[in-house]
Amino acid sequence: MQLLGPNLKQLMERRGCLSEPTVAVLAIQMITVVERVHDMSIVMRDVKPDNFCIGAHQAGRGARV
Repeated sequence: MQLLGPNLKQLMERRGCLSEPTVAVLAIQMITVVERVHDMSIVMRDVKPDNFCIGAHQAGRGARV
């Protein structure tokens, strides 16, 4: 988890609220991820903002891991 970026809950806490287009894009991406996991016969029972990471952790300024 250390190599992953902030989760959706942290992102919402930092920015306050998200725009409608951002929410729409995130919703589509999250549904796609859950569908892919279900296609592998895995049931996600803990779907919540804490469990969706956004981006990658940055090691220093501008560097991506």
